[in-house]
This record gives sequence, C-alpha cells and structure tokens, in this order.
Amino acid sequence: MSSGELIVYYSTVFPPYKQRYDQISRSNPSALGAFVKQYEFQIILHSLLLESRNKIDSMDTDESEDWERLERCRTAILSSINAEKNITGAVLVPDIES
Repeated sequence: MSSGELIVYYSTVFPPYKQRYDQISRSNPSALGAFVKQYEFQIILHSLLLESRNKIDSMDTDESEDWERLERCRTAILSSINAEKNITGAVLVPDIES
C-alpha cells in the first residue's frame, strides 16, 4: 500500500474461479457480472484484512510470504464459492486438485 492506495490483482485463470466462471457463463449468463463483482469484493476485502494484519505482524519475511500466498489461494477458492452461492443459490463441491 502506497499513499493510502491498495492495488489488488487477481487471476481470472485461477482454476476454482475459472471453473465457476465458465459454468455460470453457460448456465446463467445474466448472473455472470454479479458473480464477478461479488468475487472481486471478496478478494478486495481479504486484501484489506491482510494489509491490516501485516502492519502488526512480526513474522519472518519468508514465512510471512509463504503464509500470504497460501492464504490468498484459500481465500480465492472461498471467494469463488461465495460469489457462486450468492448468484445461483447453490454451491458446487470445489475440485481442489485442479
């Protein structure tokens, strides 16, 4: 975060996100925009929480970076599930192995 601005990037090819995106685009195209916005909201929220945590955390740099990477993947999976649930009212069981 520089000058009070946090820039958040996310991958549109991350398998759990892409799987749900593709399914919604086929089954309910009109809900696709809401799915994307809900997913982006969840990712932004998580990034803000991580930024807050980083200000008070004193972990070793390598350990902290590994934890953040794993936490971002976990949150991306949960975000895609939550976004899908909010759009469709149902949740598919995620394929974590992808």
